[in-house]
Formats: sequence, structure tokens, C-alpha cells
Amino acid sequence: MTYVKINNGDLIFEEDIKDSQETVNSWFNEYLKPYIATTKICYDEEGCWAQEQVKYLNGSYNPNSRKGIGIGTKVVTAVLNDGTFIEVNSALYSFCDLLKVNCKTNKGISIYFDINGDKGPNTIGKDIFVAVFTDNGLKPAYSEALDEVETECSSKGRGYSCLIKYLGL
Repeated sequence: MTYVKINNGDLIFEEDIKDSQETVNSWFNEYLKPYIATTKICYDEEGCWAQEQVKYLNGSYNPNSRKGIGIGTKVVTAVLNDGTFIEVNSALYSFCDLLKVNCKTNKGISIYFDINGDKGPNTIGKDIFVAVFTDNGLKPAYSEALDEVETECSSKGRGYSCLIKYLGL
């Protein structure tokens, strides 16, 4: 199954991309797995993500966090050789809007990075960061809402924009 193709330098998501575990597994196996060194891979199962529920910067819990499995459903998580956790899941439909990323076809794959693995604080914006691979390339969350970065990456926000802030973009 091919989900991404290049046409005159543009990334194009094939029409058959679906919000399914099979899509996420295939995307991970084809486009990411060959390029990373892992100690373990989990296909929507426990063992490659924090054992506590993920929080937002404002202290509330992410309602989509599943202890030990990941954030959301239909996920692939992996433990990198250095202990970093990564998660890949489908970012279809409103997800591009939620993360303020321009997706031409409103399709994408979100990639979460927990830079210190199972160690705390397991908080988006502190040790967990998110980007979205879209038909516009890999974009950090909030790349289309730079005026909202400071508020979103504050004690009142959820933390999704902090990757932009920390990278100085």
C-alpha cells in the first residue's frame, strides 16, 4: 500500500489513506521504521509508552491518553535506542485543525515524541512534543498559528505549540 507519493516535488497522500490501524502500521513500517533504531515496537498495545496518563501544561489530563499504549487510538509506538518514546497515529479530518497545521487534503500522520521515555513529567510541552506529517511535509503543531504559540505554550495552555517555541521558529 502506498500512502504518500511525490509529484513534481509535492507530497501527495493517496486517496486510499484511512483512519485505520492498518494505515498507521503500514505508514510506520514503510516510512519510519527503516530509518530509526528501536528496542521495541508496539502496534496499538501496551509496552512502548508512559505508564501514567499524559497531561497538558495547564495540569489537566489529556482525555485521549491511554496508559502504556499512547495518545488516541490506532497508534504505533516505539522505544528508540536512547529511551525516547515515539508515537505515530492518523491525523485525519479535524486533527489538522486542532493542531493548527495546514493539511491541503486534511490528511496526515501525527508524530509524538516523549524525549525522556517513561520518566516524568509526561506532559505535552515539557517532555512530549508533536508534529504532523502532511502533504505539506513535516510540520510542528501550531505552525499555522504562530500568534497563538505563547498562549498555547503557557501554564494556561495545552502545550502543543511548545515545539515551535523551543526550536525558535
